[in-house]
Amino acid sequence: MKDKVNVDFYLGRRLNEQIGIKELLDSISAAPSLLPWPTEKIILILDEFSKLLLDKKNSLHQRYPDSGLPYIAAWCRKSNITQVLENSFGSIQALDQYNTRVNGIIKSYRAFPRGLAVHWMAGNVPTIGFLSLIQGLLTKNRNIIKAPSSSSDTLLADLLDHLSTVGCDNTYCGKNLTQSIAVIRYDHSRTKVGEALSNQADIRIFWGSDQSVAKLKSLPAKLSSTDIIFSNKTSFMVIDHSTLKTGNLQKIAKQAAIDISVFEQKACASPHTLFLETTEDEDLDTFAHLLLQALGNTLKIIPKRTPSSKESSAILNLRTQYDMFHKAWYSDGLEFTILSDTDMKFGPPVGNRTMFIRKIDNLEKIADILPDNIQTVGILAELSRFDTLTALFAEKGVQRFAKIGTMTHFEIPWDGYFLPQYLVRWVSRQ
Repeated sequence: MKDKVNVDFYLGRRLNEQIGIKELLDSISAAPSLLPWPTEKIILILDEFSKLLLDKKNSLHQRYPDSGLPYIAAWCRKSNITQVLENSFGSIQALDQYNTRVNGIIKSYRAFPRGLAVHWMAGNVPTIGFLSLIQGLLTKNRNIIKAPSSSSDTLLADLLDHLSTVGCDNTYCGKNLTQSIAVIRYDHSRTKVGEALSNQADIRIFWGSDQSVAKLKSLPAKLSSTDIIFSNKTSFMVIDHSTLKTGNLQKIAKQAAIDISVFEQKACASPHTLFLETTEDEDLDTFAHLLLQALGNTLKIIPKRTPSSKESSAILNLRTQYDMFHKAWYSDGLEFTILSDTDMKFGPPVGNRTMFIRKIDNLEKIADILPDNIQTVGILAELSRFDTLTALFAEKGVQRFAKIGTMTHFEIPWDGYFLPQYLVRWVSRQ
């Protein structure tokens, strides 16, 4: 039938079937509500799920060796999730009961789920998109994930299948928690299916390129629906002169290698360019050699996936060009590449652990070339410069500053959103 979609996960179980989109929407709408669940019970289930993912004997590590499973596990820990909710709502109790505040008039407030959250996942880093689903669960919404139709990767469904196996008792268990979740696929050309999905969404969450998000955003939607957009972003690193001269450069290179290696630079928070505040070639050469060694060592803990033929060709062409006209350092294979020239610009997002390193005599000059899609700046600078640079870059649109080595850690806010706040509707009573 024309309205059928491929379903990977549905009503608490792994699946590989086709289901009509209307039947699927009706079933998810009729699934038991999470509203009566104490938030603490959801947190405990996710914490058990975290422990399950951290077990190196788990088959998912063999099936998806470079998908960031430890990253998901760390994010789902009780301590992290509790902090996320407290940062967003002040207290996790806001999701369970009315809480009184006195602002001249005594009123109490409670956060209720908005209803159905539909997540359109990006094809490059589905792991990051999984974290919006977790927040959809924590805020007690029903959730449908539209997975990329072009990919054979079933990581999202397999993660939910594992989540469905954990729990603290017969009522509050992973099986019941995942009853109101579906993971589906359909070709983007099937506009009628996309319209049916969009028309039922109370929250539309888009992950992807500017072009794909713009097309999805044009789908008809409820007047009351909320759109949350995570489109094309890029990130970079800066190290000030003082840190270059007095910092532990070997440690810094090790931290930078982690940011470069995680997700093969496919995430918006992945750096592609490093600006060193110096006029001396020796400073750049020294750091490049340290980074080369660090990237080699990082391969032992973050395995490298094999680049596609197109990606391989792009890397080899860049290496040849920079060997001839500029500077290049790289592995014997296509594991990692460091390139340097005298251009005052951001390196293209080649990915596959390809990094551009450039000298600059004053980091403040970067503000003159900042594009409007910078998400994260990994920054190491003495305190006074840190204050100056973060104020200057933030004014130009940068959304997040992180210590080098933690750039890809999913934090709240993300892309300027305290995401859980957008997944609830507030009810007040006097």
